Amino acid sequence: MCANEESLEKLLINSGVTKQSAYTTGSVSKLLSVSNNTVIDLCDKWRPETAEGLECYRVGTHRRIPHHALVEWLKNNLYYNTLGV
Repeated sequence: MCANEESLEKLLINSGVTKQSAYTTGSVSKLLSVSNNTVIDLCDKWRPETAEGLECYRVGTHRRIPHHALVEWLKNNLYYNTLGV
């Protein structure tokens, strides 16, 4: 298991969010301790060709964030990697 996957596992445990293949914006906001609007903004900024934003897909009007996208986001955002959560 890579360091980013371990960090995500710790975040899941600490936040009480169950590990899933995809998460709601509410679950991700709880995981990262940010507002739901911040998660939505991160999703809206995502572009496949850059490391910016947070990968998601739409289900109707709702966004879903894949588990692998959170691992990738942690890899690209050193702040969360240095927290030691």
